[in-house]
Amino acid sequence: IKVAGDHPAVGIYIPNTDTGLRPAVDTSDVVVNNPSELIVVIPGLEAGIYTLEIVTQFTAGANYLKEPRTATFDKTLTVINAN
Repeated sequence: IKVAGDHPAVGIYIPNTDTGLRPAVDTSDVVVNNPSELIVVIPGLEAGIYTLEIVTQFTAGANYLKEPRTATFDKTLTVINAN
């Protein structure tokens, strides 16, 4: 899935499942953004359980979707405090 579109919600988010905070990945941290491959640098996160959300208007056709769609990765990310 490729991150593309001009809607303000388009981007990559890492919601914390406990707090509901939804930090966004900065666009400069997107290393590869292709329809079949997405590589991002994850920002520093507090200890907790997170999911990965990708919001995009990308479609296989020449035009973007009118409204963004959200894809949520089905695995969770666990961040453990190293102290």
